[in-house]
Amino acid sequence: MTTCLRTLRFGNCLLKLAVRNAAATSAVQSLRSSLPRTGSQDAGLWDVLEYNSHYFNPHRMAPLLAQVLEEPRSEARGDARLHAYLQKAIASCQLYHNLQLITCKETAAAITFCRQVGHPAAEELSDVIVATVSEELSRLDMRRVSFYITAFAKYNIEDSRFWKSAARVVANTSEPMSQQVLVSLMDAFRKSGVKQEIAADMEGRASDDGSSSEGFKADTESLEEPPCGSLVVLVGLRQVELNGLVGTVEEGGPEGRVAVRLGSGQNLAVRPGNLRLAEVDAFDADLNDDSPAALSEDAGLRARKTGACHCTRSSFDPLNQYGGRSNSEATFEEEYARANKDLDEEPANLQQRKTWLSLIFLVLIVGPAMATFFITAKDWADPLVRVVPPGDSKQVQDIFFGGNAWLVSCVTSKTAAAKAPSVLQGAAELLRPRGVRVARVHCWEPLETKKGLRSLAQRFGFRDKPPVVMATRGQGSPTLLAATGLRAEALAAKVLAAVIPEESATLKAYTVREGSQGRSGNRVERVGKRPAEQTEEATKDDAEAPPGHVDEEEEVNLDLDREEAVRVLLTQWLLRLRKEKENPTGAISVQQILSLAVSLGLNPELVNTAVFARDVAAYLSNRLDLLRTEELIVFLWAFRRLVLSQSSTAFLSKGLHKVHQQWRLLVASAELSVQRLVQLSDVLSCVKAEAKSRAPYWTDKLEELQELVIQDLTESVQYCQPEVLAEILEMWAGTQEFWQSHGDFAQAITKRMEELLLECIDLQEVVGLLQAALAAPGLISTLPVSGVKALQAAVLTRNDEDVERVQAIFAGSTWEVLCQGAPAREMSGASTADNSSTAEDKASKFQALLSAWQQPRTDLELVQFLRDATTLCNEPVEVLQALEAAAPFAERLAAGATAEVLQLLEKLCQSIAQAAPDLTADQLGGALQACAVAGLPHAPLFSAALDCMTETSATRAVEVLESFAKLRLALPELLPWLRMLLEEGAERQLSANGLARLLAAAARLGIVEASGVDHILKRLLTVASPIRPMSPETLAAVCLGLTLTNWTPRAGQSDLWEVARWLRSIKRAKESQAPQHATVLRNFVLRLLMSPSSREAASELSPELQEVMVDVVCSASAQRRVVSDTTLKFRHEAAEVLRTAGQRWPEIRLPHAQGS
Repeated sequence: MTTCLRTLRFGNCLLKLAVRNAAATSAVQSLRSSLPRTGSQDAGLWDVLEYNSHYFNPHRMAPLLAQVLEEPRSEARGDARLHAYLQKAIASCQLYHNLQLITCKETAAAITFCRQVGHPAAEELSDVIVATVSEELSRLDMRRVSFYITAFAKYNIEDSRFWKSAARVVANTSEPMSQQVLVSLMDAFRKSGVKQEIAADMEGRASDDGSSSEGFKADTESLEEPPCGSLVVLVGLRQVELNGLVGTVEEGGPEGRVAVRLGSGQNLAVRPGNLRLAEVDAFDADLNDDSPAALSEDAGLRARKTGACHCTRSSFDPLNQYGGRSNSEATFEEEYARANKDLDEEPANLQQRKTWLSLIFLVLIVGPAMATFFITAKDWADPLVRVVPPGDSKQVQDIFFGGNAWLVSCVTSKTAAAKAPSVLQGAAELLRPRGVRVARVHCWEPLETKKGLRSLAQRFGFRDKPPVVMATRGQGSPTLLAATGLRAEALAAKVLAAVIPEESATLKAYTVREGSQGRSGNRVERVGKRPAEQTEEATKDDAEAPPGHVDEEEEVNLDLDREEAVRVLLTQWLLRLRKEKENPTGAISVQQILSLAVSLGLNPELVNTAVFARDVAAYLSNRLDLLRTEELIVFLWAFRRLVLSQSSTAFLSKGLHKVHQQWRLLVASAELSVQRLVQLSDVLSCVKAEAKSRAPYWTDKLEELQELVIQDLTESVQYCQPEVLAEILEMWAGTQEFWQSHGDFAQAITKRMEELLLECIDLQEVVGLLQAALAAPGLISTLPVSGVKALQAAVLTRNDEDVERVQAIFAGSTWEVLCQGAPAREMSGASTADNSSTAEDKASKFQALLSAWQQPRTDLELVQFLRDATTLCNEPVEVLQALEAAAPFAERLAAGATAEVLQLLEKLCQSIAQAAPDLTADQLGGALQACAVAGLPHAPLFSAALDCMTETSATRAVEVLESFAKLRLALPELLPWLRMLLEEGAERQLSANGLARLLAAAARLGIVEASGVDHILKRLLTVASPIRPMSPETLAAVCLGLTLTNWTPRAGQSDLWEVARWLRSIKRAKESQAPQHATVLRNFVLRLLMSPSSREAASELSPELQEVMVDVVCSASAQRRVVSDTTLKFRHEAAEVLRTAGQRWPEIRLPHAQGS
């Protein structure tokens, strides 16, 4: 009988499941029929799909997908328009903002239709919609959540991600829910099959009378016992196979239990809570999307107090009752059984339970020992802080170039033997779960590299002694970190920010705690309070560190962090300065300006100070009276160091006139120290050189001020140290006439030089002074004979080694007369004098040739000049001067240059190429620029220059690349040379204009990679000032480089937005753009619009930026036909020939403007 009942019940379950699936299918069909039609069996559907692939409308998503299902399956899935629409829908549905306006029923229908289409992109779209809704559930109100739950249950959407998220939201919500919503949600969860024990929680929160879940349980336990002889159904038992069986209530049950006799004859003692009258039927609720279904007051999951729920049936049929239970009702009973497992009987199989308990106790006893063994073995094989032996180049290469992130602490032979600092070990524990390892490396021990033995300090250019701490990503140059005074958490956060930029938000996790460090690095506690545990930790660390090397691994170079911090702070301060200028409030004082000017003047390479100098000059132009005279001198000196030459002559001249007015008071107050006189001399010499001793900037008052300063320096120079005296000589390195007119000043300087030569024990102390004297040849020429003999005697008092060194410094200059009495001078023979006189004659003739060549002349004399230059040149520097002098004339000749001219130019280039190792980087750069000007692609010279310019400044490297680009000379050595410069961080030394030129030159040569373009552009976004707009030339160079490299904006990044913002700044500035610049910008925008991905990124810009890009494309100046320089030269030469011949051909039209 029992087997028959179970068989019938299983069959009825399958029947109800099929009926429920058919109901869901009919709901889908009804929704399809109710949705509006947008074109079904004709081309209208695909036209709407194509339109929505560009302008997505979420309200049409479900109707369109429903109509796609009616099309032929194979043709629909292979249509490109459907694929484009699905891709657009995927991108749009990732934001819940695009789904919040459609009903939950339409959302669930769209998911169902997507999974019926059978297209991979449709499957992805359904997953995206489910993920978007699941992530947003926690931020929605319970009314909207209930709609989603019931709709998803109705359409049989069984994604575990959604149901788990919904279960968490429902379980954790504090919003009150009505009884109808409660029942509908429970029914939806029951249909979904999610095993969540939230029914009791929801019941307690949603009850109208405010009763809790405990009250519900109490009500359940207090059910009245059914009368004897009643038919009851077993529910909620742990032994699931007993649930659903029918039995008869009998007398004689134990206390608190009811005796039940089953149809098979088995007797059970069951609690009243596990029984229900046989007339109870399951309740199957349904909820519409917009309004939950109403629940009648006389129906429910079960009736309280009575132990039964009334139902529509009036009689009891065991076969129909238990054979017709649905699968969803069985699921509910199993959940009910788990929720009431404490009411169940004891399990029958106690032996199996004891066995499992024994195994658990065995694992608890043996497990810790095994875990300790494995942890110890792992630490031995892979320690927390790895110590790399000195000279182990393989491990060093794996750390810096293995592709994995590392925190590297540089050690010496002494500190390597000691235990690692506790801060380093703590950081290692925090970093290991993030995949960042920690190592202690000998950074100053030589290693085998491709370029020979080099240490890591030489390879990456950091300090040659500890302390140094750096982070590396396993590629490129490492990032130096500031670790002094940091705790382990802060150090770990800095490392993560350096090696994993997208996790820079980790810094926020290490907030200020009680007893930790605050924003300024100080403890957040009262003064004098020091916890005992910190004292013990500090004492322990001091005991571990060896003497003389305490915490030397934790201090680092701060240049990289300081540059970014100073740039941000300076930008904020300049904004406040502008507000102060417009509306004076006294918030900014002149002392602040003076302090900032001095700080930046002492390190002008730290940030771009052009904007600071401009704004400060504009602010103080009419406020110089606020500064005392001594402060004004300091400010002018610092300001001169911040600006380029000839860019602030007027402002400096105005400040000097102010100093001249207050000079008498300044002298009377005795505030003029030697330092102030030197600073004032620096500003005076700079203004005089820039103004070229002419009005309006250099006046008689400034000439008088110069005389007053020199007069005070004459009295103060006797107290100067060698370094200060060298500065004075460099500033006042005037001509012979200057020193003749200031004889007292010259004698005071030579007297102090004599004293220093006699007083200084080590000659190295005065070497800088002797080298500075070379810049003032007129000084030694104006000295009397007594003064020269006094200096000679002071030199000869030194030992032989010092005398030889002085001879080497003064060799070939007018100061060489001081060494005439040296033994090496007396041993010189007649032949040496003859050779030197011959070389001097040729050198003087060459200088005369250069002076004559600088006079106005025609291009036809270039051949004779080159002939004479090749004959008179003896030194590589003279050859370079000849090449630089001839290059502009060779450019002017262009195609008209004769074969002899080219041969002579090639001879000069060959001489420079052979002497390349003896020339400086600046001299080689000048030679390459001269070749670029002359249009002479001399490959041996360019190749030799690259070999010798491995260590050069970033600005010089950009000029070299531009020389290569101008000649289109893409040598194979260029790519590794450029890659080496980028690895060494050359781009960090460039301004925005320099970075733009670098990108344009490398792109024209085709030697920059995609990663290099992104790296340069990222650096450009960092250094570009948000206050000062980018010039048209700089922006044109950036756009040219991006166009030539086929740059595509990255998804989710702001690169394109920044470039569009630069275009807008130029438009707002209303600067006149050259036609070639406008053409470059236009080509850049057109190139972006040709790529689908770039076009999609451009469509996400704001309407204002899109309008700017449209204006760039529609610019009238950019649409003019561009004519190359070669064509213009040819036209000019043709016009000259016709003019010389005295005739003009009518078919040749000479343009009046370039580019016509």
